[in-house]
Amino acid sequence: DVIKKGDYKKVLFFVHGYNVPYSLATIQAIELNKLLTQQGVQTDSILLVPLYWPSNNAKKHRIESEDAFTIKNRFTFSNATKNKYYANRAYFAAIGLRKLINGLGDIEGVKICLFSHSLGAVTVTSALINTYSRLQTSFGAQIVAAKDARDFLETNAENLRKKEPMNFQILKGLTSDSIPSVPVRVFMSAASTPGVSTFIDIDKNLIKNKTFYLPINHYDEMLNKQVVAFLHNRQIKFGSTSLGIDFRNEASITYALFENKENFKMRVVSNNEDHDILAYMLQPGYRKFVLEFITK
Repeated sequence: DVIKKGDYKKVLFFVHGYNVPYSLATIQAIELNKLLTQQGVQTDSILLVPLYWPSNNAKKHRIESEDAFTIKNRFTFSNATKNKYYANRAYFAAIGLRKLINGLGDIEGVKICLFSHSLGAVTVTSALINTYSRLQTSFGAQIVAAKDARDFLETNAENLRKKEPMNFQILKGLTSDSIPSVPVRVFMSAASTPGVSTFIDIDKNLIKNKTFYLPINHYDEMLNKQVVAFLHNRQIKFGSTSLGIDFRNEASITYALFENKENFKMRVVSNNEDHDILAYMLQPGYRKFVLEFITK
């Protein structure tokens, strides 16, 4: 109703990342709007919709002086071990986002854009792709081999419900709504997700009108897991976060999955170690890439 009453050209969903309380997510959405305005974008024609999801709340402001605060990367084993639990919350947010996009339908003259940061990449990609290969389930190979998860669920529902009730609910949710057929543009800031297992399941027909923008930062200490340097193969521990840093050339391998290379745009945008989106927004290369995303 708001879209129909207003003179909007774009609907921009903003999906925050892991450990972000709603208060900070609101600030991030406001700063994204400021970033666009500062670069000359007519934000009055963009309906910015923050998508809040329960991501834990360990990322909080820390006041260091009377006139400054910092939002540093803070690692604890408690937060790390909860990653899978909250990744499942990101899947459920994806199911909700898919319903929203399908509910909007194809509104003439209005483009749909998704902007995620960190673990929010799980939400935006799973809203547009049935990411069965990425889902951490012992039935993964069977689901992918079945080609259609609905068939798999019909024949294995009881077994999956008993052994992996959470994955059962996620699969049920992903198959309850069709993949959006409308054109969508996606910006995955500091993508805290694997690349190949995310995009290997793309529907080659429905992905033709979807464009993904991947900013890369090889030095992001949270994606690199530099804060857990003593762990063996730390990148893989506590969930793969390889795409946003192009770990082992994951971005390039993912790029090769796309028949039309214009559907996947990647660019190194920062060499700053800080993971927070407010730090990313200060980087000139990042700001330029965001501008390209929103104005194309």
